[in-house]
Amino acid sequence: MTEPLIFIDLKTTGSKEFEDEIIEFGAARLDAGKITERFSELARADGPLPLHVTKRTGITDEDLRGKPKSRTVLGDFMDFIGKGAVVAHDAKLKEKFLAEKTRRQFHNKVIDTLELARVVLPTIESHDLDTLARRFQLPTSAPRRACAEAELTAAVWGHLMAELDGLSFAVISEINRLLVNTVHPLREIFLEAEKRITAKSYGTKKRVIEDIFRNYSEIIDRKDEPEPPERIKPLDTGKVCSLFDTGGLFARTLPGYERRPEQLRMVKAVCEAFNTSTHLMVEAGTGTGKSMAYLVPAIHWANTNREKVIVSTNTKNLQAQLFFKDLPFLQETLDVGCKPALIKGRTNYLCVRKFLYLLRQADRELADDERVAMLPILTWAEMTDTGDIGENTGFFATPSAGLWGKLSTTGDECLARSCRNFYRCFVRKARGLALSADLVIANHAVVFSEVGIDSPVLPEYRHIIFDEAHNIENVATEHFGVRLNAVEVFRATNRLFRPRRDKAGTGLLANLLFQISR
Repeated sequence: MTEPLIFIDLKTTGSKEFEDEIIEFGAARLDAGKITERFSELARADGPLPLHVTKRTGITDEDLRGKPKSRTVLGDFMDFIGKGAVVAHDAKLKEKFLAEKTRRQFHNKVIDTLELARVVLPTIESHDLDTLARRFQLPTSAPRRACAEAELTAAVWGHLMAELDGLSFAVISEINRLLVNTVHPLREIFLEAEKRITAKSYGTKKRVIEDIFRNYSEIIDRKDEPEPPERIKPLDTGKVCSLFDTGGLFARTLPGYERRPEQLRMVKAVCEAFNTSTHLMVEAGTGTGKSMAYLVPAIHWANTNREKVIVSTNTKNLQAQLFFKDLPFLQETLDVGCKPALIKGRTNYLCVRKFLYLLRQADRELADDERVAMLPILTWAEMTDTGDIGENTGFFATPSAGLWGKLSTTGDECLARSCRNFYRCFVRKARGLALSADLVIANHAVVFSEVGIDSPVLPEYRHIIFDEAHNIENVATEHFGVRLNAVEVFRATNRLFRPRRDKAGTGLLANLLFQISR
């Protein structure tokens, strides 16, 4: 989008545009990459400011004393921004306030850097302005006044444009195909980006969308699952317990480590359960250190006997903690090797076949809101090495709840080796990594959803540890039962056919009719 651009921010007494007031207007004009003009004015409120507003904005009643009313400042503000496009972060609320306070006379195109950030940076932990500023190493302060917020938005904008220009031609061209014939505020920005990317990417790879996916044949076809020994070797329970004792390895490694008798009893019980191939149920209170109490024996067992051990959690949060925090610490600390793998249920992974199908049939399969929701999926698909949708914070911020069902696959839908994208498959890759792992971190949902299916995700195993086991009954009921409600029926019928303004409709039936008529 050509400069100059106007970046705006408003400070208000609340979030209700019909009741609350604008108490500060801020704007910055960006031209040739530099701020050339600023607008910064306070406006008097009708009553005293609530304390939370002062804490949030840094504006006090004393600051507003003697200032003009909001409607007076609003006129000067509108003169400053003119009729062109304006840019703001988390712009929807600001747009609502300006529309209401101008009595529906605010018709400027509003570009939201929050929405743009979700598309070009789909995997960062948050897309708020402060998080983006830290990522781009921009100075910030809190509380921040309106003009300073507008200037920070302008600085973030420049970095987002650089991230946008880093996308491949295949991705940016698909984005523009999805937004064709729409009036989405970001469409012009993506079209201009495609022109720039086209000029510099001629002759490079990733010219078509299939090229963004890697070939995982080496992992999927790998046959390095370890052979179990002819005779099982029992764990040295005393040796494993000594790691947790006073003066043991953990005491020497962890500052402030304290011996916990309850943890030691659990370690001993877990070792004996492995050695005797018996079931063990443990009730461990908070602070016992139960994760370490079962992980350490499990690692030693897998290493000694070359037998895979599955650890299943109820929540993905605990699953992530074990894999990304606890296991790296143990790999670094213990003197035995450990090759872990993380695996989730099929519906957590992007199905490449369905993804490519939806892009090819977007006109008949995707409603307008789903096209917009696809944008962070498109950019993330090029970045991800796991296909796990849990990485994609940009997608979770979109309201299109039913879209992911069109992009993921259940076991009975999977084409397995008949699929032309078999070696691009993220589920197969995850299973390939699990086959060669010692310790597989799964969750209850994937364990119970695997029972009785022909093409399981989990590798074969003889030993499994259920953490958060009090949830097993609920999870088993969920996966062994059948649920039918109005929402599920609505989603299923929408998948078949969803009316559209042009009467053509979207969904499987609409696409089938189109193919027949060709």
